[in-house]
Amino acid sequence: MTKSICVVGAGVVGLTTAIVLASRYEVQIIADKFGADTDSVKATAVWHVYLVPETAEVLEWSSVTLQRLLDISRLYPESGVEIIGGVELFRAQRRHVPAWSHIPPEFAFLTDDELQRFNEPEGALHGSISSLSNAPVKWGYRLKAPAAKMSSYLNWLVEQAERRNVQFRRQHVERLADLSCQHDIVVNCTGLGAATLVNDEAFEPYKGQYFVVASNDGSPIEYIGDDDHPDGMAYVIPRGGRGHDWR
Repeated sequence: MTKSICVVGAGVVGLTTAIVLASRYEVQIIADKFGADTDSVKATAVWHVYLVPETAEVLEWSSVTLQRLLDISRLYPESGVEIIGGVELFRAQRRHVPAWSHIPPEFAFLTDDELQRFNEPEGALHGSISSLSNAPVKWGYRLKAPAAKMSSYLNWLVEQAERRNVQFRRQHVERLADLSCQHDIVVNCTGLGAATLVNDEAFEPYKGQYFVVASNDGSPIEYIGDDDHPDGMAYVIPRGGRGHDWR
């Protein structure tokens, strides 16, 4: 008998989980938010090994994920996943070679001339974000990685799930236990909702300012990450010429 699985949550994690499981099981997604109403639509959505331990297991997961995203960008242009170049800048962190540097299609440390561009007040790449005289950029690296336009990517994931006969139900879930009598397995993919759904007192969300601006001739053509900015982490991400996400 085929097992019945319920995935709670319809963000990028819930949809991806359902798609993978649907190859072997009967899967239903239950959520009270879908598409643009989910928090996933606001995700930075650039592949990176970030804020996780760089263990062999994590690097293997990262490598598999990267390859899958590369395949999606190549085979399904309508998915909203594309390969973009980017730079990561560091002002305070010690220079080191990331354990994952061999995984992305391209990785290289910034040259002295490139660093100087980011430290010039009138630099070409938005000096107001990346250049402060009292906190100069000391090192950084350049890489290429997949990035997803989340509004498109979420819609594409829904289509992939529907093709695999995943069922969708809009419902607010108060307790995971309420679903156990209807399904063999319940998978919690609620993201931020886990804080209240399972009383996760250790859950700590982070907040920031996020906005989208229209592209113009002076907009960056690559993403810029500035984790050590004295006023807080800042970045800009181009979205296929249609606009830029700023934080």
